Amino acid sequence: MHDRQPGAPGQYKMTVAASEAQKILAGETVTITLVRDDQPMAEGTPYNKASVLPDDLAAQICPDVVDPSPADAFRGLIGRKITATLTAAGWSSVAPYTQTIVAAGVLAADAPHITPVYSDTLATALEEKDAWAAVSEADAGDGIVTFTCFEDKPEVDIPIQIEVMR
Repeated sequence: MHDRQPGAPGQYKMTVAASEAQKILAGETVTITLVRDDQPMAEGTPYNKASVLPDDLAAQICPDVVDPSPADAFRGLIGRKITATLTAAGWSSVAPYTQTIVAAGVLAADAPHITPVYSDTLATALEEKDAWAAVSEADAGDGIVTFTCFEDKPEVDIPIQIEVMR
């Protein structure tokens, strides 16, 4: 988007019909037409639905909202990041080891991007990194994500962030 760059900021052209001019002389209320006459150096992008939040983009970002506003779109983008923790105790007891977490807003058709969120403490972060390396795959379902480890199951909690890509 580009801002309008006026050459004469605040300048307007006023048009008064002849019949209204008589009223001005009589001190009566009149109707006038004001037209921006700021002699722009650059017109700028119009601020309208097509340039701010077109229907096709709104449908991707917030598909469940009827007549969405830009605020709804921002909420939709923020709502697509989910934080969770794969707990050491949450893995199944038999290989392949699995753990399923609730991830509201994730659909089976989604391809979530999952990243670990390592701790600030170096020793803990290294343990989390090693544990994350054991996680082989993640499968999205409606409202859930199931993680699988085929060899060793992690022995420490792994904080993660799930970002839904639609």
